[in-house]
Amino acid sequence: MKTLTIVLLKDDLRIHDNPALYEAAKVGEILPIYIKTKKLKRCAKDVWRDQTLQVLKEDFEKLNQSFLILTGDYKDIITDLIKETKATQVNYNVSFTKQGREIDKVLKTYLNSINVKVNEFNGQTLFRFKNIFNQAGGPYKVFTPFYKKCLNEKRIESLPEPKITPFNYKGKYISEEYNQEIKKNWEVKFNQYWSPGEEGAFNQVELFINEGLNDYKTGRDFPAGDAVSKLSPYLAVGSLSVRRLYEDLLFYEMKNEVNLEAFFRQLIWRDFSYYTLVHFPNFTEEPLRENFNCFPWKNDSQELCAWKKGQTGYPFVDAAMRELYETGYMHNRARMVVGSFLVKHLLIDWRIGYEWFKETLIDFDPANNAMGWQWVTGSGIDSSPYFRIFNPLTQSEKFDPLAKYINKYVPEVNKLHQPFKASKLNLEKLNIELGKTYPYPIVDHKAARERALAAFDSIKNKVKS
Repeated sequence: MKTLTIVLLKDDLRIHDNPALYEAAKVGEILPIYIKTKKLKRCAKDVWRDQTLQVLKEDFEKLNQSFLILTGDYKDIITDLIKETKATQVNYNVSFTKQGREIDKVLKTYLNSINVKVNEFNGQTLFRFKNIFNQAGGPYKVFTPFYKKCLNEKRIESLPEPKITPFNYKGKYISEEYNQEIKKNWEVKFNQYWSPGEEGAFNQVELFINEGLNDYKTGRDFPAGDAVSKLSPYLAVGSLSVRRLYEDLLFYEMKNEVNLEAFFRQLIWRDFSYYTLVHFPNFTEEPLRENFNCFPWKNDSQELCAWKKGQTGYPFVDAAMRELYETGYMHNRARMVVGSFLVKHLLIDWRIGYEWFKETLIDFDPANNAMGWQWVTGSGIDSSPYFRIFNPLTQSEKFDPLAKYINKYVPEVNKLHQPFKASKLNLEKLNIELGKTYPYPIVDHKAARERALAAFDSIKNKVKS
């Protein structure tokens, strides 16, 4: 009698190097499923995920394999499918978020209670965290020692393509089709910039290797260039395996005798984000340095709105925010600058920025984004000091010297880094009318810096960090 395994997919929407899928296919037939929860608000990643799911469905259909995309309650759907198909086990790759781990726990307990075997796997990280601790036996709180420890640990190797024995589901559930109805203008634009699915991911890897990889170490900080990988959207929904990516680039490094350490560090930083989430499950919601619970946030709604719309009066900041709304993505250097501007220039709580990124980024990842926001705020365990405040003007001139990035997204300033410092005559020649065609700065950098430092001084001794 053949074994049928229900494979519950999450943010691991791929056939290649998918442990839950691979191990299920080894022992018999499979029924991969994806269960959506009903949401009142649809965010950018939901759109990207829906597109990715549709491509994955088509990939399974080419193998004559059913794949169900459903909306509803996990327990009810899986219970029905077990009854219909006589499935004997359920496989999934474990979640790392607090909420996801709780769902895993409840589901596993329930399935075990009805005598259904559950097999859990890790499909997300390069390393197994259970052996990675500091000399005191606790979790690492600083990246560099964690990074060095990982280099001495055995990586989890990627798996080959599974040999799938086709299974044709004929029960009551009908897999959802991708809804082509577009509800937000910015959703229309995604297809201009991104190709969902595994093939799209592999094509982007190839493009990065051919056009950006060799310049990554020196060019990654310049948002107008092509040195960054733009692989984060594929890693976020799991249409690209981080293990497969690491191994492909390791092979490239050895074959071409180049040093790719700078990029490998970024992949291990991703692991560090997940590692931190495992040991500090609330760090997407709470500062890891307790004194930041006492921080006197200003949270001005008008200034927040200007930041979101890319109307702050600082062209580099505005270019980054407009890139986000246009493409669902933002260059990493720009993320640091706009994050610093929000929490330090405007004194707006980093969690508000986190929520905006959650709504607008197609590569939104709870661990990575919380790590980034807490790093730039200074509230994380391994973060930039609060007193290190990015000057958006010098950042602009240093990392976008020819104003190509600015010109792409804020063309109305005619490549001026500081239009508010230009002469009236020069502004007239360029058809710039401050306050009308482009806003005045919503805050003065020097005054904002002094205010931020004073705010930080007020919490230094409130609670031990």
